Amino acid sequence: MKSKKVISFMMALICLVSSFAFAAYAVDINGDDIKASGLIYRYNLSASKADSTTLAIDGLTDCDPVVVKCGFKNLKVQRRVNSSSSWSDYYDYGNVYDNSDHAVIGRYLPVDPGYQYRVTCKHYAKKNILNTQTISNTSNIVTF
Repeated sequence: MKSKKVISFMMALICLVSSFAFAAYAVDINGDDIKASGLIYRYNLSASKADSTTLAIDGLTDCDPVVVKCGFKNLKVQRRVNSSSSWSDYYDYGNVYDNSDHAVIGRYLPVDPGYQYRVTCKHYAKKNILNTQTISNTSNIVTF
C-alpha cells in the first residue's frame, strides 16, 4: 500500500514538473520575447536636446491591466561620430521597471558635442513567470 502512495506521488510530481518544463517560448526576428503577446498596448521612446550639452530621454510603456511589472529592459544611450560610423554604448541605465501596468521615464544626460546620440531599449511587460512580452525600440537620432 505504501509503495502505491509513493508511486502516485512520483507520478503527480512528474506531471507537475513537465508542465513547467515545456512552457511555450519563442523569439521573433528582432530578438523580442514573445512568450505572450498583447500585454503591451502602447510604447514610445524619444530623444531630444534639452540644451546644447544635455540629452533628454522620454519613454512610455503602457500595458494590459493584468500586468504586474512594466518598464524598459537594457535602456542604453548610444553615440557615434557621424552617419558612417558604427554605434557604441555611451551610457547604460540597465533595467527600469514599475510594479504596475504603466511605466514612464524622463531622464537627462550630459553629453559631449560632436556626436550623434540615440536611445535603445526593450519595452517589457510581465504578467507572471510564464507570460512576458518585450518589444525592441530605438529612438530618433539627435546631433550635438
